[in-house]
Amino acid sequence: MACHCPPEDCGGIQGYQSLSEVLFDPSHPEHESMSHWIPKGWGPELFKPEKIRFDNPLK
Repeated sequence: MACHCPPEDCGGIQGYQSLSEVLFDPSHPEHESMSHWIPKGWGPELFKPEKIRFDNPLK
């Protein structure tokens, strides 16, 4: 599954996985506090590959 990149200071790959699990589980004890920590409008499901553009390093 393709996902949006992790937010700053989430703890690397393992932290990102844990964060995603917390955000998708409203009954999780940390859901509310983590929801306030995340930037407005951010969500792992918001990845849109068609909006990704890479610069050509040869130019």
